Amino acid sequence: MSRIRLEWNIESQKIDRANGEDPQAQRTRRRTFLRFLLLLVILLALIGAAGFLVRGRLQDVEKQMEQLLRDTVNAEVAALRIGDAYTFLNLQQDGDHAWRQMQQTTFQRYSELKSTENLILTGTVLDLDIDGQRARATVEEYINGVAYAQVWFYLRQDDGWYHAPPDYGFWGEARSIKADGVVVEYHAADQRFAEAIGASIGGWWRQGCDLLACDSRPQLTVSIVTDSANLLTWTDDARLRLQVLSPYVGRAQAHSPFTREMQQIVADAIAERLLDLQSGNVIVAYPHDAVYLRGALVRYLTDQFLGVYSGTTLMHSLAEQYGADALATLVRLFGSDSSMSILRQVIPVAIDEARLDWADFVIWRMNTETDLLARRDESAWLNMYDTANESVQALLYDRFHANRRYQALEVVDQLIWHPTAGHPQLRVTIRVQSDNGVEERIVLFNLVNDVWKRAS
Repeated sequence: MSRIRLEWNIESQKIDRANGEDPQAQRTRRRTFLRFLLLLVILLALIGAAGFLVRGRLQDVEKQMEQLLRDTVNAEVAALRIGDAYTFLNLQQDGDHAWRQMQQTTFQRYSELKSTENLILTGTVLDLDIDGQRARATVEEYINGVAYAQVWFYLRQDDGWYHAPPDYGFWGEARSIKADGVVVEYHAADQRFAEAIGASIGGWWRQGCDLLACDSRPQLTVSIVTDSANLLTWTDDARLRLQVLSPYVGRAQAHSPFTREMQQIVADAIAERLLDLQSGNVIVAYPHDAVYLRGALVRYLTDQFLGVYSGTTLMHSLAEQYGADALATLVRLFGSDSSMSILRQVIPVAIDEARLDWADFVIWRMNTETDLLARRDESAWLNMYDTANESVQALLYDRFHANRRYQALEVVDQLIWHPTAGHPQLRVTIRVQSDNGVEERIVLFNLVNDVWKRAS
């Protein structure tokens, strides 16, 4: 048994020696591989260290370039602050005569602003973007306690950074925001403005469609641009594309670039477009009541968007008494030459029983009457009167030829009453600014075929 085991071990060792390699050669090969691996690790470490050093150096250079740019902005703002025109103009890009002339004007405007307003030039750089030889800096300033931001452009030359003409091609990457059926397309420099306008318009678009009972809410696209001559432009009516000029093209409010004034303008545009969609793009004809109806509906929608009240008394009282459905029905009914009689198709009671506030309509009627007098449009002017009323006929032509005009009208009181004979009558007390000062006058309107016609 032992002999068999021994022979087996001997044969195994023979087989191992026959199929293997020399142990010395094996050790040599292993050492060679380890040396190669070590050299490779060292080489990679050296490459990594070199890359780290190069990257660090590049970062240092970038920081130096950024600091140099910040120093240039501070120097430019300091020159404006102390009124040093020589230094300010020396920081402008050379070789562009038109640009230097423009910056001379800019310097003069800042000088005037310092003398008339509480101007604080902080020099704080709110945002900075450098791309090779060009840069864009957003610079803060305060006017009467309100923070503003201006975007300035710079070019790097051998001896430093210089303020350059606007380069709106360098406005950041293209981006978009989607909310409530509205897509806002913009570039990175307009990020704050895009977020504000997207949040507002999305809500307005949804609210307006709800008020006017849209069958479906179409998608609205808002493009924020820097190259438009207009603040707002509908560039594609079919696709509902609204183009809005970036506020950063000029002086923008730093914290609220979508200002209240701009909100009013945009809200009006949204209200008008929704009204066009729901009315079939009716073009109203002056001086028909349709002109008032359209304007009042637009103002009512805008009021709802902005949470304000602009004196649209009739539409507010109509919605309050009979709901938003009444407004939606009214929009679908009125045509280019509609009169106020279409209200009778909207409400379930007679016009004189509807408990509506006619103040802004009366003011519109009387202002229109004044305008028609100025135009000497006798036919349209007469159409505003109850000409079948004998007491009215006696004064019409004397009034037309006298050509007296109203100024600064204000409705003080109104009352609907029913004379024992004749039409229901609207009695309005109006405060008028005239050459003799402020006066109060009584103006009467008769309800003729569901339309208020002047009767005094």
